[in-house]
Amino acid sequence: MRFTRLDGRPAELPRPAVVNLWATWCGPCRSELPLLIAEARKDPNLILLNVGELPETVRKFLNGRADGVWLRGEHVTSALHVTGFPTTLVINSKGQVTARHLGPLTRAQLLTLQRQAKETP
Repeated sequence: MRFTRLDGRPAELPRPAVVNLWATWCGPCRSELPLLIAEARKDPNLILLNVGELPETVRKFLNGRADGVWLRGEHVTSALHVTGFPTTLVINSKGQVTARHLGPLTRAQLLTLQRQAKETP
């Protein structure tokens, strides 16, 4: 899957990865975003995949905090069976979704998903 980073560079999903699909208009997404951005600074395999918004909208909302933020998530929501936001997926080294979490994450839940991504073949 090819995406675009918030800075405009093309990107391909790392494997394994934890992918959080979110939007600026989503209240629960907004509440978990500080935790996710802080963790994305340390973990390049944590991807914050914005869904359906213009780069300018996302940049303005994030106010310079763009670690791990990618765009164009709307291109995969159907294929990944995303039914609501935020949705966080664990993608293994073969590109398969091995875990999913619907709703905002706590730090403990995020750490568990990150561990699962590294452990699942």
